[in-house]
This record gives sequence, structure tokens and C-alpha cells, in this order.
Amino acid sequence: MADTTLLEKLVGIEERHAELERLISDPDNINDYAKVAEYAQERAEIQDIVELTRRYRAAIDGLEQAQALLDDPDMADLAREEAAQLEDVIPQMEADLRRMLLPKDPRDSKNVIVEIRAGAGGDEAGIFAADLFRMYTRYAEEHRWKSEILSAHDTGVGGYKAVIFEVK
Repeated sequence: MADTTLLEKLVGIEERHAELERLISDPDNINDYAKVAEYAQERAEIQDIVELTRRYRAAIDGLEQAQALLDDPDMADLAREEAAQLEDVIPQMEADLRRMLLPKDPRDSKNVIVEIRAGAGGDEAGIFAADLFRMYTRYAEEHRWKSEILSAHDTGVGGYKAVIFEVK
């Protein structure tokens, strides 16, 4: 049922997570703040994968147990219901794990400067630029990123001729 290549990759990640836990709590590394911070950062990057892996394994085990109970006449209905529920959840977990295993772009953690300019269209273009700016800043807030306006030229009717802002 479970994808063996996926499970093999997940075992390696779990082993690395356990090793990082050991390295972070190792008394020999306690004085090397840079090294401990590096280990903690790496652990934080794989923490969600490890947690989802544990839930994924528990779901696979639960499915196997439910399928084993299908032969028991007293538990067959409950086992069918449990198996059906887990068969719906497991593929989504696999998809989430595959997405989480995709390599990260090294530029993902960098700041960005965004420039929005109103094009042809007069006041409506300026209002659209303001709406776009609000959309980006709210998106940044939802992801707990900070945004700071570097330059803004408003139109006087609630819009922007140009707005430049930084997302950190």
C-alpha cells in the first residue's frame, strides 16, 4: 500500500532529525552558538515533515489493522468504516509529503522589493494598484512577514501612481 521509495526517504529524514536532536543537546556543542543555531534551523526545516511522517505511518498501521479486522464479523462494519476513512486520508498525506520533500529554493528566505505602478487608465488604474498593494501586504501579514513602504505616490482618490515596498 505505502510507497516504499517515499518511506525510504522519510526514514533518512527521521534519522537526521534524531541526530540533530542529539547534536543540539550535546554538551560538547553547547558553547558553539553558531553550530547549535545551524542545527536548530535544520531541525526546524524538517520538523513538519517528521510530524506528518509519524501521522502517515500511524494511518498506514491503522489501515492494516482495519483490514485485518474485516474477517471478524463483530468488527467488520467498524473496520470497513475506518478503512474507508483512512483510504481517503493516506493519498492526501502522501501528496503533502511529496510536496514537502521538494527541494527548497535558496532564495526563499531572502527579502523582496515589490514595485507596483498604475498603468494607463487614470484613477481606476491607481485604485487597482492600491488594491493590489493591499492584497500583497495582507498576504504578507498572513504569513507573518513584515512589509514596509519604501516609496508611495498617491493619486488623491485612494489609489497609487506608484508604490514600492519591501517584504521581509
